[in-house]
Amino acid sequence: MSTTATIAELTDVYLEDSYVLDIIQTGDTQFRFVLDLVLTETHPVYTPPAPDQQYCYHLGELVFHGVRHVHWLRHTPHAYHDASGAVDYGNIDRLYARDRTFFVEGDWGAVAITADRVQVQLLPPPLAPHNAHQPTPAPPPAH
Repeated sequence: MSTTATIAELTDVYLEDSYVLDIIQTGDTQFRFVLDLVLTETHPVYTPPAPDQQYCYHLGELVFHGVRHVHWLRHTPHAYHDASGAVDYGNIDRLYARDRTFFVEGDWGAVAITADRVQVQLLPPPLAPHNAHQPTPAPPPAH
């Protein structure tokens, strides 16, 4: 059994304080978490956190490759709203692997994903700085 500390792909991120922004499942073949990731000081793109932040955040995804089966053990998609209006679904409190099944748990639920591997992918930053503590500007009203 492996924990996040021993899954090589996860050594430079801190999932417990990263924010789950979305969970995307396409049938039983694709599964990913969109995250406001906390990067550790050992991550190649780490920068010191902004003065009002505790961590270095970067938009990214936790992607499961070669998915063969997804089994939801608990699904509680409760959205949290902070004072600025930003929305997230909590954190990934626990992730461990047994053989090729990854068990992922958080406030949003618990899921067992049978897959070949898991990978962290950083996404290009939005035009404006993004983190779970700042609201995304609303689009202008349609005329």
